[in-house]
Amino acid sequence: QATAEAVVEAFAPELEHALEHPVDYKSVLQERLARRAEVVIYRTIEEQGPAHDRSFVAVAEVDGQEVGRGEGKTKKGAEQEAALHALDALGG
Repeated sequence: QATAEAVVEAFAPELEHALEHPVDYKSVLQERLARRAEVVIYRTIEEQGPAHDRSFVAVAEVDGQEVGRGEGKTKKGAEQEAALHALDALGG
């Protein structure tokens, strides 16, 4: 218990920053591709469930090729996950 409290206290500033500034994978991907003069386009390819409980599947495409796919409860969430997978596929 004491160790856990000490670890949380030691990393409190980093945890607070992460909570206040979550990583925007779409922006990171866009910036990385801009350096290569490439553009990412997101498409929602699937919507499931009733209006109050939908889920979405989105793909990130570069030059017409799928580079990432993601799922989420919102279109934005699905696009964020697609961007994360695209970053992984493109090497970080």
